Amino acid sequence: MTTSNIPLLIISLALLFFSCKDQGGDVEYLQVLTVRPSPNTVAFDKARPITLLFNHEVSVEEIKKIQLRYTDGSSPIEAFAYFCNDPCTSISNEWNYAPRLWKPAKSVEVTIPVSLKDIDGQPLSKTITFQFSIARDSVAFQLKSSSPRSNDTLSVGRYNGFGLSLLFTDYVAAPFLPLVSPPATIRQIFIVPGAAGDNGEGIALPTYAPSYSITDVQVGITYTVTIPRQTKDYEGETLPQDYHLVFHTKP
Repeated sequence: MTTSNIPLLIISLALLFFSCKDQGGDVEYLQVLTVRPSPNTVAFDKARPITLLFNHEVSVEEIKKIQLRYTDGSSPIEAFAYFCNDPCTSISNEWNYAPRLWKPAKSVEVTIPVSLKDIDGQPLSKTITFQFSIARDSVAFQLKSSSPRSNDTLSVGRYNGFGLSLLFTDYVAAPFLPLVSPPATIRQIFIVPGAAGDNGEGIALPTYAPSYSITDVQVGITYTVTIPRQTKDYEGETLPQDYHLVFHTKP
């Protein structure tokens, strides 16, 4: 081979390399690196979402292609997606996906279709399907405790108010507001992750422990906060009784 032919050989090899690449020899597929719960998990908490970690960024529109159903029925489960690492965008490589609450004691089938693609259009190499089961409800729906505790004397401070946290034995159906007497302004403080729902707004997640701010209260007054027995958990179970919490106010 003469030296004059070397440049031509290099060009030919380069063309061969790119030709093979164009034919799909080096396609980098989208991959699911981890998923929680893992396949065949039992007694998964009914308020926890499926968490997916991909090797590339994926849009919320693609995440919504994931199909969920209970194995004893054929209807799809309505779910929403929210991301774990950035509340300001609808693109992420880590996603949570779930209904507001799973049904207790049910088995769930998850299908991540091969049509799901990353933001560059790279698909999965194959459809991924797995199952897991939701824990059974094992306790009655009751109020366990509050902070502050009933009969505490509270300093209302310059904001003329105080905070209240309740702890139940199960997830409280939202929205839920206790009753305050004498009248005062009460607002629930929601846990709202960065979300990519249909309206792009945050999503109030189910909680055992709702928190509230109570304002416009007066000094030297005794307030009664009532949690009525009609309060429900997400399965529709009501409380066994009314709960009354008494608080005294001071400057």
